[in-house]
Amino acid sequence: MYNHKNRYRCTIIRGKAQVDIENLVPIYAHIVSECDGFDSETFKSWFDNSLRKFLSSPTPKTLANHRTEIAGKLFGMYYFWDDKLVVAQRTLALLEDEDLPLFFKSIVAKFQFPNGMDKKKTLLNRIENNIKIRPFHFILELLRAAADKNIRLSKREIAYYALDSLDVLQSQASPSEVIEQISIDRKASIERKVEYPGKQSSYCMQHISEQLNILELANLITQVNSAHEKIILLNNVEKAFIDSLLNRKYDSLDFDPYSYISTTEDDASKLYDAWNYYYCSKDTYVHLPKSSLSTIVKIEVGDGGVGVEPETSSPLDIGDEGEQIVFDYEKERVGKFNKRLAQQRVLLLGKQRGLGYDILTAWADLKDLYGKEPDDVFYIEVKSTKRITPPSEEHSDKLVLTRNEWLSADSNKESFAIYRVYLTRSGVYVYKIFNPLDSGALCTPVKYNFEFEINGEIEKWK
Repeated sequence: MYNHKNRYRCTIIRGKAQVDIENLVPIYAHIVSECDGFDSETFKSWFDNSLRKFLSSPTPKTLANHRTEIAGKLFGMYYFWDDKLVVAQRTLALLEDEDLPLFFKSIVAKFQFPNGMDKKKTLLNRIENNIKIRPFHFILELLRAAADKNIRLSKREIAYYALDSLDVLQSQASPSEVIEQISIDRKASIERKVEYPGKQSSYCMQHISEQLNILELANLITQVNSAHEKIILLNNVEKAFIDSLLNRKYDSLDFDPYSYISTTEDDASKLYDAWNYYYCSKDTYVHLPKSSLSTIVKIEVGDGGVGVEPETSSPLDIGDEGEQIVFDYEKERVGKFNKRLAQQRVLLLGKQRGLGYDILTAWADLKDLYGKEPDDVFYIEVKSTKRITPPSEEHSDKLVLTRNEWLSADSNKESFAIYRVYLTRSGVYVYKIFNPLDSGALCTPVKYNFEFEINGEIEKWK
């Protein structure tokens, strides 16, 4: 029997604001990938020195928090095995796909309470209190059950009745029971909220906000303001993924911390090693779909409190979508200047390997930018990334250039530009970097081609 008065504060590691997270996670990924195989001390030095230039106040404590608590424990971007750094699969996937919603979906699929992010004292306390739940799964199932009843739930209600409820965290309460209690209190005009005597709202709600932020960054919910409440809505565009995710019940844990716990430090060490391997590995029981522009564009809200699914869905990969957007833009830009020039000169060449650029275009109306003729060639390399929040005008970013792209940029100088395309929930944003190798950006080699001649015995092993 669900008793909403049974309280339990089940915290998660404090992250950053949503836009800061989406700015920093790709930077974490690049830094971590450079440290594959490093021992812990070397990694600490490398990570901190690499990250400090991206932070406004890079104190040792702040850097350590980014390195260990956020990038390491919360986002599971790496772990150590025999004191050697192993890059997590979600980190490698992010570097390849530049798909931040997919990155956060991988976290949603594996996150649970209890977990190996907490210190042993906290972990033991949760086990003693019989905590056992996939909180993200419960929220999604709760929202789906509420939508079926044409009920919109507020952040305050999800906080009090679910994420700060001992009965829910023990998986002793179902979504239907929670909704029933909410309905009873609504009829009685009772507003309940998470409160701890002597504590500010930020303390009471931090663990709630962090979990909802992750769900929104995974593109599974949207948070909208309504009067004095924040309403939490399912993103129905992701219905197929949510349905497949919820095939596994919220009380079914793939990682069982109860089987490891004892009073010995050795068992604790085994638990943390096993958790890191589980949380950072690629394997999940659910297929993680790559994002497309149609799945993250800003959605309308239906009467039932769910997102309205777009009529069309793009079959293109993220890079293809970005290239098509820039190609269409260039066709229109050059066409306004001279239609024939647009027909003859603007070409989409991203599928042709080895060129070092994606789009061949003409300067047209931009001719005075570098003293060019209108029909002079102009090369564009498109680098796309997908995220929920729009980029701010003052933030740092990282991307990878292939050797051919670097050579093309070097040989074509001001006639070469990188168009960094941000595909976000609120639209498409583009940042143009002309003559990128002379733009003041830092370009460093991170891989080397090692060529050699065979001159000696070759051993046959099998």
